[in-house]
Amino acid sequence: MQIQTKKLNRVRLVNWMYFGYETFPFNQGSVLISGENAAGKSTVLDAIQMVLTGNSTKFNKAANENSDRDLKSYVRCKIDTTEKTYLREGNVISNIALEFYEEKENRWFVIGVHITSGNENESPTKRWYIENGKLEDFSFITPENKPSMYDEFRNREEKVRFIKSVNEYKENLRHRLGSLEEKFFEVLLKALAFRPVDNVKDFINKYVLTEKPIDVQSLRQSIDVLNEFEQTLKKAKQERDTLSEILERYSEIEENTHNQNVNDMLVKIVDKDVIEQSKNRGLSEIRINKQKLTNISSERTNIENQLRSIQIKLMQLKQTFENSDYRRLTEKLQASIDKLTDEMKKEETRNKQLSDYLRFLNNYLGLIVKLKDVPVSPDDVRNIGLNTDKNTKIETVEKLESFLRKEIEEIRMQKFAAGQEKEKISLQISQLESEINSLETQTIKYPDETVQLRDCIQKEFENAGIDSPVYIFSELLSITDKQWTNAIEGYLNTQRFYLIVEPEYYIQALQIYNANKKSYNQGIINFRKLPAEIEIEPNSLASYVETENRFARRYANYILGKVICCEKLEDLENYPSAITKECMVYKNYVSRKIDPKIYSKPYIGKDAIEVQLKNAKQQRKTLLEKLPALRSKIENLTEMDNAYIHVNFDMVKANLDAPNNLETINEQLSNEKKEFDKISKNQDIIELQNQISDYEKREHELTNKNNTLIGDERSLFNDIKDKEKLVTELEEQLENKITELTGYQDYKAAIYNEAFNKYLEAMKRESLEEIQINYSRQKSVYDNKANKLLNGEKNFIGLYQMQSNYNSTFTKDFYLGIEGFEQYKGRFDKLNNVEIVRTEETIRVSRETCEEIFKNEFLSKMKESIESAKYEFDNLKKALKDINYGEDTYKFILSPNNQKRNLYNMIMADDNLGTSNLFSGNFESQYKDEIDELFTKIKAGDSSDQAVREYTDYRTYLDYDIEITKKNGTVQKLSAKAKSNSGGESQVPFYVIMAASLNNIYQNKNSVRLLMLDEAFNNMDEQRIASVMKFFNQLQFQTILVAPSPKIQDIEENVDSVLTVMREDTISFVEDFRYYGE
Repeated sequence: MQIQTKKLNRVRLVNWMYFGYETFPFNQGSVLISGENAAGKSTVLDAIQMVLTGNSTKFNKAANENSDRDLKSYVRCKIDTTEKTYLREGNVISNIALEFYEEKENRWFVIGVHITSGNENESPTKRWYIENGKLEDFSFITPENKPSMYDEFRNREEKVRFIKSVNEYKENLRHRLGSLEEKFFEVLLKALAFRPVDNVKDFINKYVLTEKPIDVQSLRQSIDVLNEFEQTLKKAKQERDTLSEILERYSEIEENTHNQNVNDMLVKIVDKDVIEQSKNRGLSEIRINKQKLTNISSERTNIENQLRSIQIKLMQLKQTFENSDYRRLTEKLQASIDKLTDEMKKEETRNKQLSDYLRFLNNYLGLIVKLKDVPVSPDDVRNIGLNTDKNTKIETVEKLESFLRKEIEEIRMQKFAAGQEKEKISLQISQLESEINSLETQTIKYPDETVQLRDCIQKEFENAGIDSPVYIFSELLSITDKQWTNAIEGYLNTQRFYLIVEPEYYIQALQIYNANKKSYNQGIINFRKLPAEIEIEPNSLASYVETENRFARRYANYILGKVICCEKLEDLENYPSAITKECMVYKNYVSRKIDPKIYSKPYIGKDAIEVQLKNAKQQRKTLLEKLPALRSKIENLTEMDNAYIHVNFDMVKANLDAPNNLETINEQLSNEKKEFDKISKNQDIIELQNQISDYEKREHELTNKNNTLIGDERSLFNDIKDKEKLVTELEEQLENKITELTGYQDYKAAIYNEAFNKYLEAMKRESLEEIQINYSRQKSVYDNKANKLLNGEKNFIGLYQMQSNYNSTFTKDFYLGIEGFEQYKGRFDKLNNVEIVRTEETIRVSRETCEEIFKNEFLSKMKESIESAKYEFDNLKKALKDINYGEDTYKFILSPNNQKRNLYNMIMADDNLGTSNLFSGNFESQYKDEIDELFTKIKAGDSSDQAVREYTDYRTYLDYDIEITKKNGTVQKLSAKAKSNSGGESQVPFYVIMAASLNNIYQNKNSVRLLMLDEAFNNMDEQRIASVMKFFNQLQFQTILVAPSPKIQDIEENVDSVLTVMREDTISFVEDFRYYGE
């Protein structure tokens, strides 16, 4: 059935490219515009589409994909010659007008645009209009034969009423052309730009589904900010890692210095023992020489006895001359004298033993009497060694033995207790020195169990590829008002050592903790459940705590945010939970005072290091002050214990009667000798003379031998004196060494203990001399290592080079060498504890912002676009439902893209509602991988990147095809048909679909039914062109085609008129082809 429409009748161009003033007659029917290349036929369509769509920026590129046409080049006629760029110069006026005829109303109207280009540097000014009337009613040209200025432009002598904006023009135009949908402009432009394609998807994307680019600018900006912060964090971590390596080198140097000190201390200990060994060797040699001296003395005594015997014998022989009874009497007396002499010697030996043990006893009593009274007098003790009453002496000895046995037990107990106390203090000093060294490097020593668990979790995270820090709660905090330090430290107590991990890794951290069999009573804070927003009271403990970490802030608010700070005790009961500066806590209607031990060792903030360091040094000082008195006590008790070793009451008792016996024997011997002296003898001469001669000879030999022994004795005596002098010198050196080492035991206790234990281990394997040699050599090894660690060597970077590289890389001017430690450590702490923590927190916030934009804008808009595409396809299905192309019918098939099906499912999920709380926890957990993939793709490049365009274009998530149903019921998909058919045959369905899309828009019967195609029917033969044109005519389209001259013979029979565009030099004009042909 023929319908009444609004038909394009004529088009007038004024100063449009090479057209000066030209009118195109369309005669209200289908038209073919043809001509040679560059004649200007496509520029006619550009002019028509500009007026029909209001588009003046995207001109048709169907004829030339690389065309750079713009409005200025059309108005001024761009020619790009060497002489000039534009054909028209100065102020240029252009005008494009389209004349329509309304069949139903039997009236005419004109739509168009008046264009003014003031100069070559400015963009042209456009003024749109929609007026009743015909072209003849408008004053396009002034009487002076010039294009009318906008204020000269008339319609039947009345000024044309220009529409203020292009949007208002398009809105009025839609209604004037037949109440068309908004998408008329879009579809008309797509049809005009249509060119043959190879597959369905390309056709749909280009000509059916509108590109709806999602503005990812805000997301990109957020990502750029995030990337910038991540780069800052990366650089900060690189700097921190470099500093960590420098500090590690410091640690190596410190360890080597420590080893040097231990080695030097061990050498000093060895030197002391070598001196002591030399002294003992000297004493041993003295003892040996003295023994030799004793042996010589004994031998001399024997010789002298022999001489004496010989001399007696000589005397006897000589006396025999005088008295024959002399021999018998002298023998009797001599036997008695010899017996008494032997007894005398035994008693002298016993008496000497008694004297020696009494000397030991007196020495010990001299030490005891300094401590307490002794139950006997000095005279009583002295009488033990004299010829006094035996019973009295026995009684004295018994008293002393009973008293001293009791005393020595008490002394030994005191000595053991003092030794234990000294070891305990030395260990405490050693631990304090280690703690002081750590604190002096600005490092707080947290409880070992806490550090071990943190390091364990961090290591397992790294092994699992998780880049997430693990913090101790207190290391992230600082206190703004020092008056409340004790209260905060005390209130938090062990909570100071709880661990902080990011919420998403809490379960992993918990599993690691559970699997760790060495960690107990530690805490990991669960931020998955802890409220994100926690209100705190204005005057709470939380208000005095600062932190750069949001998780530390949340937990501090949770724990301290309701604990009110009170100046007075009586104010405590006014609050559910409160505390004073003096650490009196009120909670659950109970007041209690926090134990000062809890907060005496602070852990929060930089001040904590100073306080801990001050306390540790004071504790060390106090302990060091105890050592001298304790050592003196141990030395006194040891002296007394050693002295008691020589006290032997059994020997005293055994020789107690020696003084008494000695005096009795001495008296008897004196009497016998007196008797012997009275006797004289007379003997026969010759025999006695021979005997006397023999005895005299023997006397001479023994005398010579005795003289030799006297020389040996003198030599040994001198050697003993020299060695005693050497031993005295060694004892002095030993005393100095002992004094020196004793001081080290106090002030370098840790070094001394380590060196001494190492020495004990070495003694199990080596001799003293080997130890001295080996550890003296080891000094040069440590010296060389110290030089290597500082200055480096081949394939090893020393501290100086590491510091220099750091200063160069990170633009710093820190000191080189050991003295720069504080600068590097301070920078490391600032990075690790403040800047990195702050940047990580900023990144966390930025990432959440990106994710929110990504979720709430990107995904929801993507879903909206896909839903719109489905709606579009439903309309196309309706449009194609009652349209047959010959015997064929067409049907669209829409489905998710197989490669992006998971992403499609995520976008189209029911949870994706586009609300402010777009994603529930279930949604995020279900589509976590897909969200990460999309976010990563968008983050990887900018909007010009192919990957970004692919993932931000809703059409890439869809696959489409067209089912072609034959009359006999055979169904074939266009994608398969296009592969097997020739190029021309495969184009037909696309023209059908394009026409159906427009037909769907032209639902109002009283509307335009324009269809414009540029470079139409390429690669199609006459028969297919005829069938397509027949199809267009069945749909009652007013078709405007542009094709090159060779196509005229294939198309002319299927259009109402053919216009030929020609150009001569710089002028284009149009002729009716049939007229022109005749």
